[in-house]
Amino acid sequence: MRKIKLMIVTHGLPLGGVGRNITILLRYLDRSLFDVELVMIFNREVFYPIPLEIQTHILERNPLPHVDSIRVDIPIQLLGAREDFIWLELTALKLAELVHQRRPDVVFARELFASTLCLLSRKYWPKEICFVGSVDNHASTMLSHAPKGPLYMFLGREHLQKADKIVCPSEGVASDLMHNFKVTQQQITVIPYPLDLQQIEKLVSEPVDHPWMAECTPIITAAGRLAPQKGFDYLLRALSLVHKQGNLARLILLGEGDEHQRLEDLAAELGIQHCIWFAGKQKNPFKYFARSTVFVLSSLYEGFGYVIAEALACGCPVIATDCPSGPAEILGGGRYGLLVPVADARALAEAITKVLSDPALRQQLAEQGRQRAQDFEARKIVNQYVQVIRDTYGT
Repeated sequence: MRKIKLMIVTHGLPLGGVGRNITILLRYLDRSLFDVELVMIFNREVFYPIPLEIQTHILERNPLPHVDSIRVDIPIQLLGAREDFIWLELTALKLAELVHQRRPDVVFARELFASTLCLLSRKYWPKEICFVGSVDNHASTMLSHAPKGPLYMFLGREHLQKADKIVCPSEGVASDLMHNFKVTQQQITVIPYPLDLQQIEKLVSEPVDHPWMAECTPIITAAGRLAPQKGFDYLLRALSLVHKQGNLARLILLGEGDEHQRLEDLAAELGIQHCIWFAGKQKNPFKYFARSTVFVLSSLYEGFGYVIAEALACGCPVIATDCPSGPAEILGGGRYGLLVPVADARALAEAITKVLSDPALRQQLAEQGRQRAQDFEARKIVNQYVQVIRDTYGT
C-alpha cells in the first residue's frame, strides 16, 4: 500500500499549544504510512523544532499567481473588511498553486485561521484531494473578542461545514461548532492534545536558575499569552487576597503579550509586584511546573487548556477556571484538580489557599494528575489523528 501524501497547513509555529501540538504530530506520525510536508502561512519566528526530513514551505514567501482581477462577495455589514477579504482570496490562490504543484492526497489544516484559508482555497484544488480541518479554541467566544472576529465568524459559518472532517480538542469546542457554525456531528472528531511524556520526563530535570527555588516559600505558576483571554488580572487579584490571609506565596508567570505592562501596573497597584516574576517566553515550561506548589489556569475561555495537561504530567497540583471549554474535561469534572468559577478572584484565592495549606491534598492531586496525563500520551493521541486522516482518504 502506497503512502498517503499529507500536507499539514498552519499559520506558523509560535509559542503555544498549537505549535507544540504540531511538532509532536510531526515527530510521531508514522513515516511508513505518510509522506509529510508542512506549509506555514506566515514567515515568522519558528519557536518549536521541525524534524529535518520534513519539507517545509512558507506561503508568504511565494509570489502571487497572475490574476487579472479578484472578485469577492462581501456582505454589506463587512464592507470595512474588503482589504482582508481580498488578501485572503489572493493567499488562497497562492495555496492552491502550491497544492497543484505538490499534489497531496490529504490537506490537514491546524487551527481555525488555516482551516478557513484552506476552505477558501479548496475550490481551486483538484477534486480528489481530501481536506481535514481543525478548530482549537472555543471559536464563537474567541471571535466575539477578536478585532477581526466578525469577518472570521462569517467565513466560519459559510465554509467550515464544507470540510470532509474537522478535528477539535474538546467536546465543548465540538458543541460550539455544531451550534454556531452549522458543522454536523458526523464531521467532527474530538481528539485531545498529545503529551510527549518521555520528553517531559527529561525536561523536568533541567535546573531553574532563580533564587526563589532555594527558598521554602510556596510557588504558584501560570503560563500563557499575556492577553485578556487568560484572565491573569483575576489571578493577580487572587494572589493579593491570598497574601492578605497571611500566605506570602510567589507567582511565576510564563509568557509574553500585549498585557504585560498592564499586569505589571496592576501588581504594583495591589502591592504584590515583589512576589511576581514575569519570566517571559520559556522553551521548557516543564521544569517550572515540576518545581511549583500549584499550577493555576485563570482563563476566561479555552479550546482545551494544554498547559493543564502538561502541569499534570509534571506532578503539579492544578487549579483551573471552569471555563468553556476543556479544563473540566481534562480535570474529570474536578477529580484531577480543583475547578473554580470564571472571573472570580475570591473563589480562585480560596482554592489556592486550600491547596497551599493541605499537603495531603497536594500529594493526592499530584498522584492522580500523573495518572490522568497517561490518557494524553503522544503515540496514543497521534494514532487517533492517523485514523481520522486514513478514514477521510478512504484507506
